[in-house]
Amino acid sequence: MLGALTLIMTGCATTGVTEYTYVPPYSPGYGIFTDHIVTESLEALPEGYESTDPDAYWELLTADGRITIALCIGTEDLVNNFYDPTGGGDLLRVFVNEYETTISIREREVILDVVIVDDKEELITALGEREVIFVYSHSRYGNGWAMHEDGLDEPFRMQSDPIRIPKKQLHGYQGEIVGESSSHYFLSPNTEDLDRVVPYPGFQMIIGLSCTSEKHFMKELLAMRDGNPSLMILTSGAGSFLEMHFTIFKTFLADLVVGTPVDEMVSHMNDTWQNVPEIFYEEHGIRYNWTPRRVIKFSHSDI
Repeated sequence: MLGALTLIMTGCATTGVTEYTYVPPYSPGYGIFTDHIVTESLEALPEGYESTDPDAYWELLTADGRITIALCIGTEDLVNNFYDPTGGGDLLRVFVNEYETTISIREREVILDVVIVDDKEELITALGEREVIFVYSHSRYGNGWAMHEDGLDEPFRMQSDPIRIPKKQLHGYQGEIVGESSSHYFLSPNTEDLDRVVPYPGFQMIIGLSCTSEKHFMKELLAMRDGNPSLMILTSGAGSFLEMHFTIFKTFLADLVVGTPVDEMVSHMNDTWQNVPEIFYEEHGIRYNWTPRRVIKFSHSDI
C-alpha cells in the first residue's frame, strides 16, 4: 500500500555504473541496487498508518527534513553458504551504492538518503555521520561485526569483555589469545575500531542483526553513543540474517518512514524473517533445515 506517500523526485549516486543487468538472487555475482531496495520499501507501507500518530523517533529523525541511513552488509557466506576461510570477496557486487529521494509523508517533505556500507572504515564514518545504522552481519562470537570487504578474519573490533570462541571459528583472526581449552580460544577484549568512532551528535537508531548482538554489543554501543539519545533494535539469540532480497530491511524502512511504533516495527521484522525460508523455497525449490526464530528485539531507548 502506497497510502499518502508521494515520490516527488528521485536521483542516485552510483559507483560509476549507469546501465546494469539484474542477476538472480542467491547466486554468485548478485548485485546490490540501493535504488530498488528503497523503492520496493516505499511500495509496501503498512496499512492504516494515516490514522495513527507517529512514534517519538519519527519526529526526531524528520525534524531537519532528512533521514540518513547506512545499510551495512556482512560477509558473503551469509548469502548461500559459500565459505572462504579468509572472508571477504566479490560475491555481493554493489552496483548502486547510494540513493536519495524526496518523499511527502504526513504532510511533510523528507529527503531519504540511503548508503551501502561494506567495510570497517565506512562503518566508522557511518556511525559518526548517519542517523540510522542497519547491520546485517556475523557477531564473530563477540569480536565484532564482520563487514563484507573485510571478511571473517577482520571484524569491526568492538568487544570490551573477554571473548570465548571455538577453535574452528578463529580462522585467521589476529586477536590476542590469552588462554585456551580443548575446544575454545580465549581472546583479549578489543574495541580498537569502535574507539575510533566520533559519535553522531543527535538521535541515532542502531539495528544490529547478528548473532546475540544485544548480549555482545549493547554495552559497547551505549558507551560509544556517549550519552546521546539512542534507540537500538538488537538480537537476543543466534541467527543468520543476510538474505539478498533485503526483505527485513525493506520491512523496517517501510515502518520507519511512517513512524510505526517500535514494538510493532520489531514484530513486523520478525514476521518477515520467519517467512524468508518459504520465499526461498518458492523461488528455488530448496528447503532450509532450520526455522528462523523471533530473536529481533526492541533492546534500548532513551528518548
